[in-house]
Amino acid sequence: MSVLLGLLLNTSPTWAGDLTLTVEARGFTGTEGQALFALYDSEGAWLDAKQAVQTADSTISGDTVTAVFRGLDPGQYGVAVLHDANKNFALDMRWFPIPGPAEGSGVSNDAPANFGPPSYADAALALGADTRIVVTMRY
Repeated sequence: MSVLLGLLLNTSPTWAGDLTLTVEARGFTGTEGQALFALYDSEGAWLDAKQAVQTADSTISGDTVTAVFRGLDPGQYGVAVLHDANKNFALDMRWFPIPGPAEGSGVSNDAPANFGPPSYADAALALGADTRIVVTMRY
């Protein structure tokens, strides 16, 4: 939004790198390990932690953990959260009896994970103002 238009409409213009995304992850089932948060801005980077726009980590002291991503440009983003119980910075998998994650995880929009990881398209949210979202952890 232009500054002039913002003044005429009595709103604040959004500057590049001026937005905040607050992520509240709910449903942690233990306090061991750490909560890892990763913010992505493209399908090509999705769920590759090395390509995350920003990351955050936190100790877990209850069933809810919050992370704040600051200095963001307006655009489309997806968030992934991991309960890294053994602090190895990876989503551990189990193979028996049914293959799947051995640790809790969640993504923005609570996008479904059917026979594989959730898609970026399902997890993506449009960021145009300071935003707060809730991610539900799945075990």
